[in-house]
Amino acid sequence: MLRASTFVACYLLLSRTLVSAPLPPEWKDSDLSGGPARWYAVAVAEFPSATLAQGVEAALRAQEWGPVRVEQSDGVARVLVGELSTVAEADYLRRELKQQSVAEGRVVVVPASSEAPRVLHGPLLPPFELPADPRFTADVMIERVKALELSNQLEQGQGEALVAALSKEGDLPGDIGLTAVLVAERCMALASEADLALYLSCTVASGVWPATVQHRERAQQLAASLLYGHLRDWRAAWSASRAIALNSSSAVYRTEARLRLAALQVELVREGGDQTPSFVEVRRQIRQAYELAPEADQDVLLERAQIFYINTFAWEGAWDRVEILADDFLKTHDATTAQGVMARTLLAKSLLRKELYSEARELLTSAVATPLNATEFLPLGFASRDPRNAAIVALRQLGRIEAGSDPLPAPVTVDEESRAAGVSTVAPPAITETEPEPTPAPSDPSQSI
Repeated sequence: MLRASTFVACYLLLSRTLVSAPLPPEWKDSDLSGGPARWYAVAVAEFPSATLAQGVEAALRAQEWGPVRVEQSDGVARVLVGELSTVAEADYLRRELKQQSVAEGRVVVVPASSEAPRVLHGPLLPPFELPADPRFTADVMIERVKALELSNQLEQGQGEALVAALSKEGDLPGDIGLTAVLVAERCMALASEADLALYLSCTVASGVWPATVQHRERAQQLAASLLYGHLRDWRAAWSASRAIALNSSSAVYRTEARLRLAALQVELVREGGDQTPSFVEVRRQIRQAYELAPEADQDVLLERAQIFYINTFAWEGAWDRVEILADDFLKTHDATTAQGVMARTLLAKSLLRKELYSEARELLTSAVATPLNATEFLPLGFASRDPRNAAIVALRQLGRIEAGSDPLPAPVTVDEESRAAGVSTVAPPAITETEPEPTPAPSDPSQSI
């Protein structure tokens, strides 16, 4: 899923004007509708006495958390933190409170009482801050940088500059931020040294090392990708992506961050719980991200957003909708790209449910045979996510359905733990590639592509 060009390219897009782009005609308003207006909060404590609850409320206010309030119902006084428009935001607030040992809360629904929820505030953990981990000590990083330098994996002078920075030898050069980002991107291109790439990108992203605005934002995008794809820390990835979506000067970065936030919502669906996001909420986030995309990048972002959009119906098991959307995508987009391979696979999976096996096999066989460059793969952490693998898995399922009458192709680079997520581009979220017992029935649960 990594492609070096995604991160090596410097996005100097600050002067582009945002426009309100027309949405794809197949994106129906009915796909985005759902339920009455409601907000979410985190219940951090419950007491039979309002007096006790008010004491906890006062303590949280003293720590500058807000909005905080006490809600009484059926003889129970609950202390609530936050007033959020999506269950995903509330769940990541819950994780934040747990991470800081404030409380083991749970997400609850609260009625919407005004036009917009109040803004959340409090001592939130800084985005791009690495957790305490022995893998991220300076000595460990120095050894890894030296090893890359000795193996001629770095450009001349890069290793020396980074060792000096990690050792705090003298004043840091003004271009140390760019050097660190280039080395981190080099690690990603090599599909190695994930921890080193994460350490370097977070060090620049958090402002510890000097960097220009463009290079710091470039590091932030890289860090958010790795917090999600490599470290797989949903809370940290959410915090980093939200910071980019709100503050980045690059419209492309803001758009891609919103797509990553949509993918992180699906992680919550996958994990389950008392309150989980609906795919309607995910689709709203995808739509919002696309509408904010700069005009010059809308074609590329639209393809990625559409594949993500179609997948939300596959994960819901709405295969009739998948068939319509995937077919429309293939009529208007190049079927030989990575996104085209994904669309063909999704369309084939929908045909399997209708027992149209020969048509499905034709689509899947052509998808597997499509030549793709690794730079087309959707990036996530350090695992290359070849979209042809999903077609291979579906072919195997078809072969089992047909009692193995046809030989199946060898994997392209099968990674049974492959995940997909919205990072610097958009990909489906992290659902495993494990297939259920083969059956063409519509109730067969969807799988990630």
